[in-house]
Amino acid sequence: SSCGARPPGTPSPVGGSEPSSKVALSPEEPGSVSCCASSPGSSRPLGVSEVLGMVGIGELEPRLVDRLSGGEAQRVRVAAALIGNPELLVLDEPTAAMDVEARRALWAVLRGEVGDGRTVVFSTHYLDEADAFADRVVMIGRGRVIADASPTRLKDALGNRTIRCRAPGVEPTTVSALPAVDGVACRAGHLELRSHDSDTTLRALLAALPEVTDIEVSSLSLEDAYLALTRPYSDRGDADARLLEL
Repeated sequence: SSCGARPPGTPSPVGGSEPSSKVALSPEEPGSVSCCASSPGSSRPLGVSEVLGMVGIGELEPRLVDRLSGGEAQRVRVAAALIGNPELLVLDEPTAAMDVEARRALWAVLRGEVGDGRTVVFSTHYLDEADAFADRVVMIGRGRVIADASPTRLKDALGNRTIRCRAPGVEPTTVSALPAVDGVACRAGHLELRSHDSDTTLRALLAALPEVTDIEVSSLSLEDAYLALTRPYSDRGDADARLLEL
């Protein structure tokens, strides 16, 4: 293994050396610290210009890192991790400080890397990203693993669905007594019902209010699953407890 450090406060250009590695970690500060585990016979390193182009900042190569915006510097971190052409890429909050367009572009790059056979492990507080891009999610609470499964399995294990529909003038109390309803919210003429048996609830809803429109049934979000898992054990229902066994 090898580690290298640049003296604090010394600016560095975006372009740099081309290490070779099996495992790459995205550095906390681009251009200040680099760390990789390398071995003989590892894959051909990628060129600086190549990786900068991959993450959409090829035009920034001549600039100093300390002159970049937060989102640009974050993409330099990802490029620094990619340059060794590693088999395993470990990224810590890879899209922090990026705007929506940059986030989407980066995930398109990482999807391509996975499609080419590279493994990507990333941490994130953006659970919508984990839901959209991860094949496997490990949730940690109070310093221990509390769930380990695919996003779909995590959400389905709760056993709940959300029914949304347009129902102007309908009060929450009108539908709160429908079968299998666990919670109701009303926002700007739209109803949102949380149900542990969405088929039963939907049939009852249409029988009681045939005029409702724009009906949508969806599973709970990964954020809902996380919140359910991290509640105190005494507050969890049986459905939540099943998640711990995945």
